[in-house]
Amino acid sequence: QRLNLFRLDAAWWTKDLGAYESEVQNQSLNTATTNECDLKVARKMKSSTAVTIVAPSDIVGEADDRQQIQKKTQNIQLSPGQHKYVIIKATHPGLGKAEWFIKTASPRECGGPFHADVARDLVKELNEAGYDTIVMGGGRIDYDSSKKHAHVYGFSFGFGKGDHEFVSVLIESHGMLSASFDDSVDLY
Repeated sequence: QRLNLFRLDAAWWTKDLGAYESEVQNQSLNTATTNECDLKVARKMKSSTAVTIVAPSDIVGEADDRQQIQKKTQNIQLSPGQHKYVIIKATHPGLGKAEWFIKTASPRECGGPFHADVARDLVKELNEAGYDTIVMGGGRIDYDSSKKHAHVYGFSFGFGKGDHEFVSVLIESHGMLSASFDDSVDLY
């Protein structure tokens, strides 16, 4: 009896199947919720202090330093599309006044699918500039750059739910964007 073996390297549907698998992978990165490692990172990052301690004699130059960090770090950093966000309260020990920072990023932009990944670089940058930081919460922001509108909703397992109304007010106060929010508990 004769047995023929065949191998199919590609077919007409191979391209579509590859595109589907890529889309599923991107969806899973964007919709990942949390894991134990993420929760540990979020607990450590939730409240962090400045890397350097400012002496009272250094406060004279603090206004210049503050202006430099504001030029370098935008208070509102939104990536177009539907992404996770964090809201960070930053206080400089020499100034005492709190500043607010909001950041969204895709998993590819921030290096991972969790809220802690979104917060990591911004917290590090603010701490290195002398700020104490507290990640106050998170959720999702659906930012439509063509309509200049941001919709705030959802929650973060690691940091808790952000104050969506406050976040939408901050977004509107920093530019030419309109913002809305939804505090429904069933929205992720």
